[in-house]
Amino acid sequence: MQTTRQLLQSLRTSLEETGQYFHEKIAVQSNAVLNQPPQNGGWSAIQVLDHLNFYSRWYLPRLEDAFRESRKKNMAAQPYFKSGWLGGYFTRMMKPRADGSVASKMKAPSNAVPAANLDSAAVLLEFEQHLQHMNSLLKLAESADLLHTRVTTSLSSLIRLKSGDAFCFVMAHAERHFVQIKRIIDK
Repeated sequence: MQTTRQLLQSLRTSLEETGQYFHEKIAVQSNAVLNQPPQNGGWSAIQVLDHLNFYSRWYLPRLEDAFRESRKKNMAAQPYFKSGWLGGYFTRMMKPRADGSVASKMKAPSNAVPAANLDSAAVLLEFEQHLQHMNSLLKLAESADLLHTRVTTSLSSLIRLKSGDAFCFVMAHAERHFVQIKRIIDK
């Protein structure tokens, strides 16, 4: 079990690393580079970002609602955070290993598969906005109860995760796909 402060610091560090790589390595690429799929097949870098945008469009507003609900109901931030069994499982499944490799390939749900031709500028702008939104959510999360507020998953309205687990999942998912983007961009 970790403290809530440690959890938020871990998420903050991950977000900073993601943002730094995005600004230094992705946002500076040409449209042609961003839209070029890997030689061995798969999504282009811009398609990966669009996939991440899909999940941000789902989870970030729900996280914000959960954090605001916590404040509205005067639910105090808990000093410790313990993942639920399902939230912990989803996060571990997504998170890259310490060496940067990804444990197993997964097929994206059909509604999360990006289009073949995308407007790179629009995708980049949306991703930048999501980075800013996540940063503001980290501030909100400092005073929210991450244990007792819940977020509906994109899989089903019947599956709800602790808001802390949902935030961890979103960041682990981004880390996973940034491993993929690095392979594409850094060739």
